[in-house]
Amino acid sequence: MRFFLLTALAAVLAGCAATPEFKSLASRSAEIEWRLGETFGRLRADFYTATSGSVRIVARAEGATLELTQFPEIWTATGSLARGGWRGVPDTAPPHLAGWVALALAYGESKNLPEGVTEYRTVRYSVRYTVAGGTLVAMELAAADTGDRFRVTFASR
Repeated sequence: MRFFLLTALAAVLAGCAATPEFKSLASRSAEIEWRLGETFGRLRADFYTATSGSVRIVARAEGATLELTQFPEIWTATGSLARGGWRGVPDTAPPHLAGWVALALAYGESKNLPEGVTEYRTVRYSVRYTVAGGTLVAMELAAADTGDRFRVTFASR
């Protein structure tokens, strides 16, 4: 019986393995307009880029929060908008987070864009980036699987 308890405890501790540290290299503040069907919301957000190239989005609106973080091998989501949290890879994201994962992936791909408007389509999303003066100023994204739509306007630097 004691062996069983120790084995169960080891399994629980392995499942709660420490999440790697997110070392932010840069951040951008933004306003997000989010729509899913008849649901609409405006959120303030901070987009972070890590030294590893990973992305974190921290979104807030009227007491509700979402912190979505990409680590090299795992994603995590916490906060009231995460509805109990999530830890996994993009393909396992629950429906209420899958659009946000697509947004984070698109933001992570926004480096080195040409001046003006650039559009891309992937299996997960279609996105339109607007770059002015060498800086990303806006993104519009439609998530293919969930129907989430995001309009992101970044604050001036």
